[in-house]
Amino acid sequence: MNDDQPTPEDAQPNRGAAEVRLSRIKWAFLGGICGLAIALLLGWLLRGPGSDLPPLTRAALEAAEARWRDHPARSYTIKVQVTGAQPATYQVEVRDGEALSASLNGRPLTQRRVFDTWSVPGMFGTLASDVERLEEPENEGRILARCEFDGQYGYPARYERIELNSGVQVAWEVVKFELD
Repeated sequence: MNDDQPTPEDAQPNRGAAEVRLSRIKWAFLGGICGLAIALLLGWLLRGPGSDLPPLTRAALEAAEARWRDHPARSYTIKVQVTGAQPATYQVEVRDGEALSASLNGRPLTQRRVFDTWSVPGMFGTLASDVERLEEPENEGRILARCEFDGQYGYPARYERIELNSGVQVAWEVVKFELD
């Protein structure tokens, strides 16, 4: 073989280095895209649909419950639209302080415990449990909860909870509240 003839290895001496550089550029680009996606997701979670809601605090919850006690609505119909992993619309009929019937997406429910869950006292119970979780040291910074209470009666008009470590999000909004 003639020493003046280039070998295949000599024809592309930097081919391996170029491939490594290209691979690094691809990974850097993909990493940048993933970082951007994560930043956008966190931005949406932190400033998402309920971002105009004030934080849920024990003091705000207690003030709303006091307003509910001061202006008791013993007979009412409430319709609550839930969004999140299990979107639904609940409607509950309350008479003389007792939840008598409930429907899910327009279909009657038969389990009485669900009736109470979506009554105003039931929603206050859910919020109280969430406040307890928010106050646990191990949950600090891991759960965001925001709530707006009705100015006249105190019922939870809009609520949003986001668990940052799992991305689980649930929100509800009272779309109908009528006294009977």
